[in-house]
Amino acid sequence: MLKHTFIHAKNIGSGTEQKLWREGILTWENFIENLNSINLAGQKKNSIEEEINNSQVEIDNSNYIYFKNKFPKKEHWRLYSEFKDSCAFLDIETTGLMHHDKITVIGLYDGSKIKTYVYNKNLEDIKNELKKYRMLVTFNGTCFDLPFIKKIFPGINFNQIHLDMRYFLRRLGLSGGLKAIEDKMNIRRCEETKGLSGWDAVLLWRRYERGDEKALDLLVKYNNEDIVNLKKILDSAYPDVKERMLGT
Repeated sequence: MLKHTFIHAKNIGSGTEQKLWREGILTWENFIENLNSINLAGQKKNSIEEEINNSQVEIDNSNYIYFKNKFPKKEHWRLYSEFKDSCAFLDIETTGLMHHDKITVIGLYDGSKIKTYVYNKNLEDIKNELKKYRMLVTFNGTCFDLPFIKKIFPGINFNQIHLDMRYFLRRLGLSGGLKAIEDKMNIRRCEETKGLSGWDAVLLWRRYERGDEKALDLLVKYNNEDIVNLKKILDSAYPDVKERMLGT
């Protein structure tokens, strides 16, 4: 979607972008090819042309910070297609929602491999692992996961592009919790984790603390499904949102 985007050019808003799309100027390439015939003020044309040239250089340099700063947070989803090869789907489990509660499990999924970080085992390793990614995808991570991690590890600077699926999915009329959205999209969980909730995750950790190793195994499996399903949902929803935006 990045190369369909014009709103990151100086003084270009969504109205101008939508006008270009309606007139069949759907990509940067379309814009450059039709530069002389596009019905826009010269200043706006120059602004877009300059930004296209700059953006192409920054893509070649894999400069995700450039685009993160150029795009409003609600439009970070547009960057997924360009940076999905350096993207991690992230989800945490905790002992509760209060300030004194702790993180029990952090799961990361890069699209092929799952990495799990557990309290009192390897949780600290998440600090270096997060540095490897240019983009993070969460569900309600803006309000929960990222602030919670930041509280536990104040030295972590979340400078990645961040796509919060809770808000992105509203573009398709999908609201509610992750499990409810999975049901609406016919994404099924395994028998062991089917029906488990965030509160069950808290209880599983308590069982583990009392010596039940199988409870930790189930908690990790539950967390793994959260992050794997996040990718399934995004990969399904992304082209639909893109199609609606472009009117194609």
